[in-house]
Amino acid sequence: MTDRLTRAYGALHANLADRLKAVVGASAFWLKTTGASYGTDQYRKNSAVSPYLGLVFDATSNISFYASYTDIFNPQDKVDITNRRLDPAKGSSMEGGIKSEWFDKRLYASASLFRAKQKNLAEQAGVFGAGDPGQVGDVYYAGVDTTAKGFEIELTGRVTDRWSVSGGYTGLKIEDQAGNRARTYLPRQSLKLASTYHIPEWRDLKLGAQFRWQSDISTLDSTVGRDIRQKDYAVLDLMASIKPIDRLTASINVRNVTDSKYLGSLMWGQAFYAAPRSVMGTLRFDY
Repeated sequence: MTDRLTRAYGALHANLADRLKAVVGASAFWLKTTGASYGTDQYRKNSAVSPYLGLVFDATSNISFYASYTDIFNPQDKVDITNRRLDPAKGSSMEGGIKSEWFDKRLYASASLFRAKQKNLAEQAGVFGAGDPGQVGDVYYAGVDTTAKGFEIELTGRVTDRWSVSGGYTGLKIEDQAGNRARTYLPRQSLKLASTYHIPEWRDLKLGAQFRWQSDISTLDSTVGRDIRQKDYAVLDLMASIKPIDRLTASINVRNVTDSKYLGSLMWGQAFYAAPRSVMGTLRFDY
């Protein structure tokens, strides 16, 4: 099979007023698939134009509000129960929020709300068996209509000349056309935090930590007719580096410090366990 996707994009940026800026644009798509899979002709031809509109209003010298809208045209490579490619998912996405700068632009903070609607989005529906049009054991999909909405909070930059931080929290809700939970293999809540502290006078010592947490995820395994579930989990990574002599840097990274045991993505109804605790030391010489 051969997929050919051609896309053209254009945008116009305009200053509508001293404090108000806009961008208006569009993407044009042309999709063509040829070939066959297990005797099933996969020919398809789709095209679309997706407009985009964005506005930014500078409320003060360090606080801005923004809003955006765009159409969605998302080509898919998944097949349905007849072993034919699903049509592209189509829909719309809206987002609005606030962005801010603090401490002489050393620290950036933002918060946003978003909502996206998509029709015909691929969702796992079953597995091909003997006599079916697809390869035995392969997954087939059905197109479902989904609505995703939620919020994000992000922070990044330097609190002081020595201390840098970054982090974000996301809350997400996804429903199908009947109002039921959809795409449950995606976490509904996730938190990421990272920080480093630098002490130049102590042989350029750097200390850092990264923390990641997500809520539980699950998926329906159609081969056994039951849910596979991964409970919520947290992962902590630590690092340190120092220069014992000029031009030589020694560092150590400890990943998954607490040796958390958890499954990776459940998107495909199967998963591997993530890497256990690991320690890596590095020596680097610069010349």
